[in-house]
Amino acid sequence: MNTESPKELEKLRDALREATARAERLSGSMDEGQWRKRTVNGGWSPAECLAHLNLTTEQFLPLIREQVRRGRLQGLKRSGHYRKDFLGRMLAWTIEPPVRRLRVKTAPAFIPIAESKADVMTRFKELQAELEAEMKSAEGLDLNKLKVASPFNSRMRYNLFSCFAILSAHQRRHLWQAEQAAGNRAPSRQCVPRPPDYLIVPPLRISLPRQVEWGARRRHLPAHSARRPRFLNHGTCMRGWERARTSNEFPAGTGMATGEPFAVSERE
Repeated sequence: MNTESPKELEKLRDALREATARAERLSGSMDEGQWRKRTVNGGWSPAECLAHLNLTTEQFLPLIREQVRRGRLQGLKRSGHYRKDFLGRMLAWTIEPPVRRLRVKTAPAFIPIAESKADVMTRFKELQAELEAEMKSAEGLDLNKLKVASPFNSRMRYNLFSCFAILSAHQRRHLWQAEQAAGNRAPSRQCVPRPPDYLIVPPLRISLPRQVEWGARRRHLPAHSARRPRFLNHGTCMRGWERARTSNEFPAGTGMATGEPFAVSERE
C-alpha cells in the first residue's frame, strides 16, 4: 500500500502551517491596543480578521468531517489527481489577496468580535491543527466526488479538495487584510493580478443588421429564410451577413452596408 502523501494535499498543509506562522509573527509584532485597532476607514482590526478566520474554520470543520466519514463508508478511493471544480477554481481565485473590487457582504454568523491576542491566537492554532488533521485523514479518498455546501451560502456546492483550497486562500486573504490593518491603513486594491485564462471570455463582435430592423426586412427574405435560425453562432451570423450584404434583396437605405455591430436578442 502506498502511504506517500499526495502532493496536492501536502501543499495545502504547508500553506496552513505558513498561515499559522504568519499569524504568530503578526500578533507578536503589536500590543493589545494595535491588535484591536481598526483601520482609518473603519475596516476590521487584526483581532477581528483572525477571529473571522476562527469562525469560518469552526463552521467548515463539521462539514468536512461528515464528507470524510461518508467517503470512507462508501469506499470512495482516490483514482487520480485531486482537482478543483469550476466553482472552486473561481472562488479560490476571487478571494486570493489583494482584495478585488468584487466584495461580498459578510453573513451575520461570521461577523467577528475583537478579543485578546491570547484568546484569538490560542483558538486559531487549535483550529489550524484540527484542519490539518482532517486533511491528513482525507488522504486516499476521492475528494473530487465528495461535495460540500458552503456555510456562507448553501446553494454553492464544490468538491472537498476545492473546499480545502478555498479555506487556504481565505486565510491568506484575511491575513493580508490583518497586516494592512496593523499598518493602520485601508487595504489597497491596486495591483490586481490578471485572471487565469479559463475565466477570460473574449468579446464576440458580429457585424450584422441591427436587430430592430430585422422585422421590417423579414418580408424581403426568401421563403426558406423567412424564419430566424434557432441557434446563432459566429459562423452562421457572418455567413448570413455576407449573403445579405452582397445581394439585392433589401431596398436601399436600410443600413445593410453600414456593418453596425449589434447584440443578438432573444428569439421573437
